[in-house]
Amino acid sequence: FAEQQETQRYFDETGRAHLIVGELLATLDVEQGGELARNLSAIYVYCMRCIIEASPADTGKLLEAERHIGRIAGAWRQATDELRTQTASAMAAEAVA
Repeated sequence: FAEQQETQRYFDETGRAHLIVGELLATLDVEQGGELARNLSAIYVYCMRCIIEASPADTGKLLEAERHIGRIAGAWRQATDELRTQTASAMAAEAVA
């Protein structure tokens, strides 16, 4: 019974991951976003395929998808940190002027 629950949990979680990556893909504006959007689209499609190809006995594909999505998340964090720093610097310069 416990093994059946774990298998069901695996499929629930991979289904959830597939939906999340699918939503990321669906919200891309490839026409307006140019090369960056096309590259993200290709990565998201690949990650969705990895999620589908994974199995409870072989989760290597899930780890690969996680690695790609993790890199994208890291890039977003870096970009927002840099934007915050630039905004704070600009606001401080305006306050002095």
